[in-house]
Amino acid sequence: MNVILTKTTGVYLLALLGILLASAQAGPAPQREALAERAEKEGKFGMAFQHYLALFQSADGKPEEEARLRRKVIAMANKLEVPPQVPQPARVRLQRGLDAIDDFPRESDYRNAINEFKQASQLAPWWADPYFEMASVQETLGEYRAAVVSVRYCIAADSGSRRARKLQSKLVDLLDKDDRTPAEKSAEAKRRQAEGKEREREFFLSLKGTWAQISKGPVCLWKLHSHGGANFELTPYLLRGPNDTDRALSRDERGYFVGEIVGDKISGYAMSAKPQKAQATRETVKLSGTFLPNERVLVLRYTFFFDPADGTLLTSPWETEVRFQKVTEDAVPYSLISGNSRDVSK
Repeated sequence: MNVILTKTTGVYLLALLGILLASAQAGPAPQREALAERAEKEGKFGMAFQHYLALFQSADGKPEEEARLRRKVIAMANKLEVPPQVPQPARVRLQRGLDAIDDFPRESDYRNAINEFKQASQLAPWWADPYFEMASVQETLGEYRAAVVSVRYCIAADSGSRRARKLQSKLVDLLDKDDRTPAEKSAEAKRRQAEGKEREREFFLSLKGTWAQISKGPVCLWKLHSHGGANFELTPYLLRGPNDTDRALSRDERGYFVGEIVGDKISGYAMSAKPQKAQATRETVKLSGTFLPNERVLVLRYTFFFDPADGTLLTSPWETEVRFQKVTEDAVPYSLISGNSRDVSK
């Protein structure tokens, strides 16, 4: 195949080659921004978008520069005939943020959600949805100035849409809230604090009740009691047997747990069963764990060093991970296997 280069084509290719070389060589920010500005002036918005996006993603830790480049990326994206595709990691981050505040959210959940929305906006700064969700959470927390910034980005990214027009009135409302007197802001802070405590109370009310230890064989049922704030006690009370042969359990027989749930983190203590040997005492060790809100599952991890039967020192520690699932007692079958508690030392 023969390729015929005209003088005009050659000049164009040389210019294009110069742009590519300038970008690929040192690639310092001033040179890359010069390329972006040149592409923008020539109406090559796709090329300008790519340059500004690369500059934005390399401006980490420079808030003013990051904000300026974010606006540039959004402006270029709005000029494209086909909007840039939102990368899947950004969608995942957005969904994580929404999941964090889906059920009885506490302040820590709102903070986690904001972090996820910010990560989504870093991955796709032209995408309006993370800004919209972030503004909503920031307003809930009373962070009106931050909410104003998020709303402005959302309006810019969603330019011309019905949502953007509605957000203009929301922007005015947020600006009014941010301009309130110190006394008004103090009253609002107290109201939010009271609401946070109420959400905390509702959250723990939802956790109180029956939990089934996920294991192979007969199901051991436990009761979770709230001791104020985020503190809890988890005690065994029933071993579910076949044909209505349930048997009552006690803390002396199975041990018990006390701890605190903050966000999705659990910390506290595991108490062993009461040793049968008279001189031996119950062992108490630290535990850590995770709360999986969507699955209503508690995962507790701890290590015992003494045999709970007679209180003698074990030849190797019992590293244990045990799982509990929130259940309705009447609906719990004889066997419940959706995972299993395990001795991880074996």
